[in-house]
Amino acid sequence: MTARVSELPEALVRKRMNEMLETCQRTNTKPGVLKLAQQLGLSNTTFRRRFPDIARELGPLRSSTSP
Repeated sequence: MTARVSELPEALVRKRMNEMLETCQRTNTKPGVLKLAQQLGLSNTTFRRRFPDIARELGPLRSSTSP
């Protein structure tokens, strides 16, 4: 079941983001907005519209993290 965007608090999204970053570091993979959006049951576009600050934060992390 997909969560409604309005029901997703930013604190939960940030928690999932931190979990994803830890996993990416552990598995030597790159973090990404699409990856996080999919984990939350959202499309990339919906995630970027609803959480633009988090999407902007992930951009530099993706480009600075080595695969």
